[in-house]
Amino acid sequence: MTARLRTAGRPRKQPRTLRQKIAGATAALILMLLTVAAVEYAITRPDAKMLGTTKWTADTDEEVVAMPIAPGALLAIDGVNHEGIDAHFDKARLESASRQSLEAFQLQPPDNEQSITWRSTSPDLSGHTTIDVDITSIQRDPEIHFASHDEGTNAVLSLTPRRATLRVRLVVVPGGADMTATAETKSLEWANGVQIPLPGALPISLDVPDGALARFVFPSSQPHSRLYLGAGNDTAPRLAVREIGVKPADAKGYTAYACGAKPEQTWWRPDDPGGAACSSAPHLFASELRLAPDSLEVLIQGNAWVKKDGQFDRSDWYAWLDKNPVLQKIGEVLIGAFVSWVGLKLSGIWKSKT
Repeated sequence: MTARLRTAGRPRKQPRTLRQKIAGATAALILMLLTVAAVEYAITRPDAKMLGTTKWTADTDEEVVAMPIAPGALLAIDGVNHEGIDAHFDKARLESASRQSLEAFQLQPPDNEQSITWRSTSPDLSGHTTIDVDITSIQRDPEIHFASHDEGTNAVLSLTPRRATLRVRLVVVPGGADMTATAETKSLEWANGVQIPLPGALPISLDVPDGALARFVFPSSQPHSRLYLGAGNDTAPRLAVREIGVKPADAKGYTAYACGAKPEQTWWRPDDPGGAACSSAPHLFASELRLAPDSLEVLIQGNAWVKKDGQFDRSDWYAWLDKNPVLQKIGEVLIGAFVSWVGLKLSGIWKSKT
């Protein structure tokens, strides 16, 4: 009797209308789709990876583009004996100390920007050429473009600064049995016709402006000289970069690209990382260039979002699921079933027991 009174005193639950059930089912479907989309979005975001020493190759119709973080040492070419290197600049100017050194010998070098060549004039290349390139100033978003050119028996490395200026130091270090002198002589030549013969051991420094092309010509198609990037104190030289990539010389898109990032950092925005999103802290480095007869190799290391063949590296979960499509489908079905169950409960189409 008491139980019947209690039951009679409860307000009776009104059954849901068809419209309410349809609305609940629609909400459940939307919830399921949103959940699946959220999970898919989360595991497909670019994920920063720790790179060991990784080699990228630029063919003769491609270039390596590096975006340095700060001024400082850019490139050091450490030549070997009997491998003389010539240098050509489509626009440069003698640095003031070098000009004063030549004037001390009663020589009159031009004091304006123009095309300059520094080349060997003797067959005896007993010393080894040392070339140091420094970035003296940078503007916003600086770039250094490196490329290789195959000129028959000569390998050529070219570099062009964009929104940056360079200083290049050229010298032939004595080598062989006689370490006090070198038989190699050089000629410093300007576009206006001025030519000055020099001993190779006399250091010459040139200032290269923004946008000017510098070319270093080696006497063989596969030189033995080493090309180091950046500087190192107690460690091997390396250049801190914000971004670096390999791309066709006349195109914008990269075939390989790295954007500096903190370790294990995930990119949550819907667009791809790049530009100002890349870290200006030293997380990504380029350490060496290698010249081959038909290509230029660059060694990179550090931590970055990495893009190859148009696709950024994704999370480890995505990579694991991508290799296991059956498990990926099972996961999607389970997520969908769970969300549908919750939605059906809420819609009242599947009534719970009382």
